[in-house]
Amino acid sequence: MTLQGQKVNSTDQYTYLGYIMNSKWDVSGTIKNNKNKVRKAVYAAYSFLRRTDVLTALKIKFINSVLMPIGCYGGETFGMSEARCNPIQSEIDKAIRMVANVGKSAAMERIRDEL
Repeated sequence: MTLQGQKVNSTDQYTYLGYIMNSKWDVSGTIKNNKNKVRKAVYAAYSFLRRTDVLTALKIKFINSVLMPIGCYGGETFGMSEARCNPIQSEIDKAIRMVANVGKSAAMERIRDEL
């Protein structure tokens, strides 16, 4: 393909503003990217989320105002169905479990109700 007389190379995939686009309109790359970004943010905030002298309400505000937007970025284009968002939700659930100081055996529904 040429544009203004210059040859333009074609590509199978590119990233624009953090959204991974490919020729098949597959969104799994974007979802995986968002999941990894949430995981990195949780690890970066690990000491904050584990501190006992910080109010739980402040930690929940952090999850809602930082982690959720990172995970939901681009969701309006790939659709926020439960199946697609499950990998991202599991990373956010790990942060919630960390704040609640409970293990994997505790039901997330109950933890969310209490927090």
